This record gives sequence, structure tokens and C-alpha cells, in this order.
Amino acid sequence: MRKLALMLGATLLCAAVFCGCGQEEAPMELPAEIEVAPTEKPAAQEGKYKDGVYTAGRRGYAGDVVVTATIADDTIVDIQIEGLEETKGVGSVAIERMRERLLTAQFGDVDVVSGATVTSEAVKAALADILAKAAY
Repeated sequence: MRKLALMLGATLLCAAVFCGCGQEEAPMELPAEIEVAPTEKPAAQEGKYKDGVYTAGRRGYAGDVVVTATIADDTIVDIQIEGLEETKGVGSVAIERMRERLLTAQFGDVDVVSGATVTSEAVKAALADILAKAAY
């Protein structure tokens, strides 16, 4: 019985170490050539976000998830999401659905895709980084 308890404790400890215990990943550093400088608005136009194309990335379930958003006139006009290492049929589906949800909601909060929470949260976090970069 004691041996079983020790094995169970060791298994739980390993699971906690490998799962990261819910730690939030820091923003992924992107090469400088990926960054595109925003287009500055004239002073007469006031808005919440600067027009431009912005890129940010976060760690997904199986690899990096990179989000590129185009903002014009305080509207997200396009979002491209890449997660080449994410699980086919799970993370890849989440990426597609998150793109649709984010374009529809614009700057509002969206639900994660069930079964692909880590990938979905990575997309949301990367977009939050983008919005922080684009804010006036």
C-alpha cells in the first residue's frame, strides 16, 4: 500500500512539473524582420488603436502560435494565425475557429474552443499583446 502511495505521489509530482501548474507563458520573442511598423494616424484622427499590421506570438500546446492582425480605423480588418506544430484536427481547428470568433467579436472577449484550450488561450494572449502594441 505504501509503495502504491509513493508511486501515485511521484506521478502527481511529475504531472505538475510537466504541466507547468498553470503558469502563464511570457510573450514569445519574434525576429525583428517579422515586426511591421504601424502606420501613424494624423493628430486630427483620434482613435483607440494605431493603423498597421502587428505580429505577436505565444506558446501553444505543441509549439508556437503566431498571430498577425491588420488594424485600420479602429477595426480589426484581418487576422492570420499560424500554429504549424499544433495538433492536426484539434489545435488546427481551434486556430480556424478562433480567427472567425475574433473577427466577429472585434475587440471583445471570445470563448476558447473546447478541447483546444491551450491553443485558444495562446491566440487570445497574442492578440492582447498586439492590441497593447497598437494602442495610442
